[in-house]
Amino acid sequence: MQAVASSVEQWGVFETQFSAPGYVSFSLGNRTLTVESFADGPGIFRVRFMPDAIGPWTFEGDGFSGSFEVTSPTSHGPIRVQGTTGFVYADGTPHRSIGTTCYNWVNQPDERVALTLASLRDLSFNKLRMGIFPKNYEYNRDEPPTLPFVNGEINPLHFQRFDRAISALAEIGVEADLILFHPYDFGRWGFDTMSPEADDAYVRYCVARFGAYRNVWWSLANEFDLFKAKTDTDWDRMLRLVDTLDPYRHLRSIHNAERFFDHSHPSVTHASVQTNNLQKVAEWNATYRKPIVIDECGYEGDVEHSWGNLTAEELVRRFWEGVCRGGHVGHSETYWAPDEVMWWGRGGKLKGQSASRIAFMKDILDAAPGPFVPFPEYFAWDRAYACAGVKGQYYLAYFGGYRPRFRSFSLPEGRFKVDVIDTWKMTISRVAESAEGSVRVELPARPYMAVRMEKV
Repeated sequence: MQAVASSVEQWGVFETQFSAPGYVSFSLGNRTLTVESFADGPGIFRVRFMPDAIGPWTFEGDGFSGSFEVTSPTSHGPIRVQGTTGFVYADGTPHRSIGTTCYNWVNQPDERVALTLASLRDLSFNKLRMGIFPKNYEYNRDEPPTLPFVNGEINPLHFQRFDRAISALAEIGVEADLILFHPYDFGRWGFDTMSPEADDAYVRYCVARFGAYRNVWWSLANEFDLFKAKTDTDWDRMLRLVDTLDPYRHLRSIHNAERFFDHSHPSVTHASVQTNNLQKVAEWNATYRKPIVIDECGYEGDVEHSWGNLTAEELVRRFWEGVCRGGHVGHSETYWAPDEVMWWGRGGKLKGQSASRIAFMKDILDAAPGPFVPFPEYFAWDRAYACAGVKGQYYLAYFGGYRPRFRSFSLPEGRFKVDVIDTWKMTISRVAESAEGSVRVELPARPYMAVRMEKV
């Protein structure tokens, strides 16, 4: 066993190394958590552990033991579900998921990986969807620097790239939504047609290797319903496996193309949804009683596919509508380039206009109280409008592509300050400092307007 650190911060990564595989138990008082080792080279086996409490921890394996001190954290910790619509960090800080997607960014040359990270530092996104397997798909035909398996065996060099990427994302406050499987192999490597035994071994490896990072989310699959070699029984088995193996209870989801997985599954923590029908968010929340994350609602770009040539205005509209129906929405970008390097697939730099407007929205949401609950009844028959917020305290109403010249609101008991928000021009205009009862709000008869009502 290698020498180990004498201390680690709460929700940090404690690591030790052995020459043989095994399990290690970590204890604080009467609590004990057991984690599995993973291979990281010839004769090298590591165990990683994320301590969730301050104090003196001990650990014990086959023929060895030790101790270390867990100190105060410098992070907010991992994210949990809050209520039926929201998320919260382990220390109680609210988290509103404002995600983006770069499926294949880690499977790129080191220079592009560094450029992607530099771009993320300057952006507002706090979650990144990313695949572990490389893709064999249009605009993603390049040979990756490493492959996850060599001669049927785990290739640690591939997974070390993801160690570095996940750690770098944690440093800039970005959650790593790890997609374990995708169907875009088409016979090139065979990663989409592995046996159940190989699938399970790979899942075990990922949980053992990456589970100790506080910023990990598990996404079992991207577009699970496009797999020809896997059934719902396979996904059920692997969801339960991740649930059982992960002692840290990281968030878990499975993403669709056309057909939803049953998001009421006990091992699914939130619904990861592909849709352009944002009006259904409140309905899905009522059905599943779990947060609804629209990880794919279409992308700003100009490729030939309808999913990848939205205007910036339309993507921003979908963000606001999804949020104001009680959901969480994700971004990406697919502007064509001669080298076929697009943010959605291979990272790099953004070119569009939606990211700055999404950052503006995030600033507004970060200043709001509590998780948002949808209020589909608020607009009575005008269900094309959207409203969500915190009952009795905060309401955010959005009119999308509609352009009313005014709108009357019935406020709950108390006094409210009222703002008109132009979500495209990124302006906020105070129209009332202390309104009560019924209030008529004058609007500029332009699309993409919102009204914020906040209790004084």
